[in-house]
Amino acid sequence: MVQGPTDLEQAAPNDLTVEGDVVVRNGRRTRIRLDRETGSIFAHNNEGQIVFQWEMPGNNLRFGGIGNANSNADADLVMFKGNVANLQDVNQATFHVNTGAGSVRIGGNATAGQSVWLDANNNQTAFISGANADLILGGRGTSGSIFLRGTADSPQNRIHLDAENANIWIGGFDRDGDISIFASSTTNPSDPSQASIRLNGDTGALTLGGNGTNGVIALRSSDTRDRIRLDANTGGIRSGGHERNGFLAIFPASATEFGDPSQAPIFLNGETGNIQVSGVRFGDGTLQTTAQLRGPEGERGPQGPQGPQGEPGPPGIVDFTTTQARVWQAADVNRAIQMINADGTVVQSLPIDGQVSDQALKTNFQAINSLRVLEKLSTLRINQWNWKNEDPSVVHIGPTSQDFLAAFGLGSDERQIKHVDMHGVTLASIQALHHLFVEQHSQIKQQQEKIESLEAQLENLRRR
Repeated sequence: MVQGPTDLEQAAPNDLTVEGDVVVRNGRRTRIRLDRETGSIFAHNNEGQIVFQWEMPGNNLRFGGIGNANSNADADLVMFKGNVANLQDVNQATFHVNTGAGSVRIGGNATAGQSVWLDANNNQTAFISGANADLILGGRGTSGSIFLRGTADSPQNRIHLDAENANIWIGGFDRDGDISIFASSTTNPSDPSQASIRLNGDTGALTLGGNGTNGVIALRSSDTRDRIRLDANTGGIRSGGHERNGFLAIFPASATEFGDPSQAPIFLNGETGNIQVSGVRFGDGTLQTTAQLRGPEGERGPQGPQGPQGEPGPPGIVDFTTTQARVWQAADVNRAIQMINADGTVVQSLPIDGQVSDQALKTNFQAINSLRVLEKLSTLRINQWNWKNEDPSVVHIGPTSQDFLAAFGLGSDERQIKHVDMHGVTLASIQALHHLFVEQHSQIKQQQEKIESLEAQLENLRRR
């Protein structure tokens, strides 16, 4: 700041002293006026209106605005670097306040603009950097927040970024929050349904992919390898790999310790290929704590469920890991494994040596034409084949599920033949064969009796 003389009443030799106001005119028009009483400076336009004033006391600086729509009255504050020669070109300014556009431009022309905001204690609380395109809020005892509000009629915060609690709030106050992220090829980004990533606060849904993109969720470890991956394109969920054993542990709501995933009621172990399910009930009512369902041949357990009187059952289908692993035939129930809830209700029953066929569980009984079933069975293609994932030397004989469904219309899945349907077709065909056998046997018997009668008549004729 330039300091003037300390004794303002002592005139310097070259001072111009004027009693009264100082007025600069252009003809009869006042251009500049210095008010003697207040020390204020006023500048006028051609119509005599004040377009610039520096008021004392108060030290207020005002310029622009004359009360009409004349754009020439818009005031700009323009600042240039010392090496700029053309002060009429505002584009060369490094600081430009444009009241007509309502804008402030800082930087440019080899200068990086920045804005620093301080609190009452001179601590920086907000910083805008044009060099790095940074907006920094908070720090030094303050918490940074950004509030985006609705209209004047609804001034509530619609979007709130809170650095203190590391939270982002979107929506509320009669507005559903929504985050939509679009691919570069999107033609209508105002339509959230075209987003390739969308968080919908109304439905609570996270949608990934679509609109020409494939949704993927990849959870990576510190070495940037995918440990868990959900891929919508392949429809696959992958856990583990890259020197990590994948597993899936499902705990009940009452669980409080999660350090040992093998203690979960449902545990899928990628290392051993086992599925462990707790709470398994047998047909005799015995409650088992753990059952392990094993993988294919070569990965099976040492022994399956126990048979009657404790005899070993089929190897490797179910490996019970407790001392009470014995299933026996009760008087009124089939041997079965039952998946139960905590309250004891049966969720799923897996028969071991029988299939549930209780009349009380069935409805809509209708008689069938067993001969018609036999005719359909006689035209069903039955070939020899082997599974694609088996060795060619392992062969099987049977129909395809597609042909079976087309022939009999039983079931609802063209990829499987239900055992109950296969058994029904087989039993109906056996009944039809039995009916044919009985009918033909009756015919043969009648013909045999007739032949015997004719032979007797011939014998009588010979004796005459």
